[in-house]
Amino acid sequence: MNLEKKEYAAVDLYKLLMAIFIVVSHTNPFIDFNKWIEVGIRDCIVIVAVPFFFLVTGFFSLKDTESAKKTCIRLLKLYVIWSIIYLPFSIIKNIGEGKNLFYYLQSFFLWGSFDTIWYLLAAGVAIAIAWLFLKKDALKWSCALGFVLYILALLGTSYAGLIQGSSLWKVYEKYYEIFHTFKNGAFFGLIFVSLGGLMRKHVESHPQKEADKRKLIVATVISLALVILESIMLVLTDLSTKGVDLKFFLIPFTVSVFGLLLNLDLRIKPKTAIHARKLSTLIFLTQRIFLSAYTMLGIHDKVNSFVWFAIILVSTVAFSELLIYISSKCRFVKALY
Repeated sequence: MNLEKKEYAAVDLYKLLMAIFIVVSHTNPFIDFNKWIEVGIRDCIVIVAVPFFFLVTGFFSLKDTESAKKTCIRLLKLYVIWSIIYLPFSIIKNIGEGKNLFYYLQSFFLWGSFDTIWYLLAAGVAIAIAWLFLKKDALKWSCALGFVLYILALLGTSYAGLIQGSSLWKVYEKYYEIFHTFKNGAFFGLIFVSLGGLMRKHVESHPQKEADKRKLIVATVISLALVILESIMLVLTDLSTKGVDLKFFLIPFTVSVFGLLLNLDLRIKPKTAIHARKLSTLIFLTQRIFLSAYTMLGIHDKVNSFVWFAIILVSTVAFSELLIYISSKCRFVKALY
């Protein structure tokens, strides 16, 4: 199969949905109406967005070492560009929290200069690590390493309650003092990026079958049910004392959803899919501009949670569409995405 010429319209449209999910996760649209609906949406639905973006990045960049290298450089360039764009917000935030220049430099290199765009740094690091394994034709070992690191991250986040108070937790406390979070390219991104690369190799060597699609539908339903059960268990046992962004069953769920999307042949125009791809990237990258600016203006305190979500989403989509239009006239704007 020639993956260079094949369009994955379903993947592009789902990426757009995932970008909207990112906005949902940052605005909590139902928190003023029903706490448990909000928890369910946050912990069981929108949580898949970032792993999905990692998986897509790995699938399209780990076809060979040269492509991986170019993607890594491109992601890190984007990270620098968007760090500059968000610099005023970073300064205001750090001053408000009593943080100095050293803290900003530490965050820039270790976990992300600002909220959300940490993903660009994390994805770049994950691709760089996977690239080292790809050079040795050992992507499976990259996946194995990513899995081990992900399990270690789970013990420091969603399952932290299992080890807090133990001697092992002291090691995690030292880690947090330096890196602040497990949401980075090694502990969070590597497993999904590597799985994306392995899925590409599988698609290249195995023709699609209708039976595969049925199996993937079943796998998606079962893995989603397991994510929901895991989330309920974590809430009832109060284990997720350091965050809920990482879940064990996110791995099979994200893989099965992505596999299903690869097997869907949507009859839409290529331009529509490409536009959805651009729009999803820009929504992901620009939404923090409006979240930060509107919060500073006090708008968040004047409206309910769903209206707040709608304001952020409409503003982000409109701004993203404007950037896409401008980029069709001024090529240098394309550097933003």
